[in-house]
Formats: sequence, structure tokens, C-alpha cells
Amino acid sequence: MKELNSNQLRKKPIKELTTIADQLATRLQWFHSTGKDQTDPKQYKRIASELLHVANIIEAKEIEKTKKPKINYGN
Repeated sequence: MKELNSNQLRKKPIKELTTIADQLATRLQWFHSTGKDQTDPKQYKRIASELLHVANIIEAKEIEKTKKPKINYGN
């Protein structure tokens, strides 16, 4: 997975961010199921914090989206 900074993540649409979050969640689940969360806790915490960060960006974008009124210029 390509590393992205916060600004790059904020520019992505919600659909792409959801895909990234799904990939991070899968990696986190794999870490937990194999027991590597016990042997490499720093990497586990890093993936968990990245997932939380992406989730926060998605949530902020959804809130921002609801604040923008839809204007119909037709008719």
C-alpha cells in the first residue's frame, strides 16, 4: 500500500477512503489473528492509529457533505 499523508487523504473521495480503511482493517485483523499483535505491538498500534485517522477523515467528510445544501438549478 502506498503511503499517503493527511493532505493526500483529505483530497480523496469517500469511496477511496473506505477502500483504504477496509485494507487497513484487514491488515489489523490479520495481525491480531496471527498473534503478531503480541510480538510486534508497535506495528499493531501504528496500523490501528492509521485506521482511526482514515475513519476520522471519512467521518469529517460525511459531516461536511450533509452541511452543503443541494441546489437544483433546473426547471
